Amino acid sequence: MHASRTVIAAAAIAAAAVLSQGACTREAGNLGALPPDEAAALLDKRIWLDREPRSPRDEFHVLAFNRRSSTGVFQHGTVWKGQYEIFLYEAQKGRIDMKLPGSHKRVQTGFTVERVRRGDADVKLTLDRAPVGPTVYYGYNFEGHDADAWLAARFTHLRD
Repeated sequence: MHASRTVIAAAAIAAAAVLSQGACTREAGNLGALPPDEAAALLDKRIWLDREPRSPRDEFHVLAFNRRSSTGVFQHGTVWKGQYEIFLYEAQKGRIDMKLPGSHKRVQTGFTVERVRRGDADVKLTLDRAPVGPTVYYGYNFEGHDADAWLAARFTHLRD
């Protein structure tokens, strides 16, 4: 389950990065929708947050994808504590098929990815329907760093 731990750690890291940088939450506007194939390819290149936390106690939702293992995670909580559910997925032609073994759900949803400027987010993911959590997330580039090392190096100093 190393891949799942890495996905979860990457989500926590992205949230902590946003918190530590004090990013602006105002969206500068839609800069254009991506073609479906390009949007699908971008899913695992970003950590998706519904909103940017302002403190270690702020709650937010995270969505992360791992194309190599065809798994993802929904997470809700704070930078330091949360609940998660891992799912299996397949994305193609503007649709994501998700299977959530933990809650025995299957969801098929359309999705779009648009280029935006909102704080450190450069894209916005909109799901037609979500099995848990919100339907709109903003994407943060974690630049392919090892999630565990990034967390240890940058964000263990965050405290209340």
